[in-house]
Amino acid sequence: MIESGALGTLLAFTGALDAASAAKIEPGLLASVGKHPAPWIIDLRGVTFVCSTTMGMLVRVATVHAQTNHSTVLLVGGGAVEQAIRAARLDSLFRLAHSLELARDAARLPPLDGRGRR
Repeated sequence: MIESGALGTLLAFTGALDAASAAKIEPGLLASVGKHPAPWIIDLRGVTFVCSTTMGMLVRVATVHAQTNHSTVLLVGGGAVEQAIRAARLDSLFRLAHSLELARDAARLPPLDGRGRR
């Protein structure tokens, strides 16, 4: 699901994000960067599994999106998906938030540089 508005773009995913689903999703996300250049919030609260291929896709999308000088925030609900993201050190590329309100606040900040800094 994609919702765009004045505050940015909300992308919500559910279920398992395995290598096959990442391959299907990535082209559309990369094409959407130019169409939706405002801050992005990627809602992973409904996701039950992420693989390394999915994490690589998120990194590529966020890297392209950062070139528009906008942030990509991951909305996480704790659990295994957040643990995997933190274990892979993706929290140095993405701000993580536990509520939509906090995610919107974080999305207003400049993108991170990969070392957890602006």
